[in-house]
Amino acid sequence: MPKEVVRVLPQVYADLYVRRENWDKAVEYLNEAVFYQPKRDLKTRMLFILGQIYQLSGDYYRASEFYTKVIKRSPPYDMAFQAKMNLAKSYDTIPGTKNRSSRF
Repeated sequence: MPKEVVRVLPQVYADLYVRRENWDKAVEYLNEAVFYQPKRDLKTRMLFILGQIYQLSGDYYRASEFYTKVIKRSPPYDMAFQAKMNLAKSYDTIPGTKNRSSRF
């Protein structure tokens, strides 16, 4: 397959599974898409979506990890603001513990 198809195909599948709300498959393909994506802005957006999916599923520890990655990449103001807000919402309030879900 051409390199362009290999690079874009995981994004297409991830989008399909996000629209169908099949979060397990969406996470799988988003992780693969992040690996193949050379464009900084698009990779940052995919990391943000991963954070949203983990937050939606209740895995606040992983959501926090992805929101922190997004913030470190210096995204546009709106995305940085939303990542910081979602990071605050997904903060684990029990000191010294990490909320790890086995769902994904």
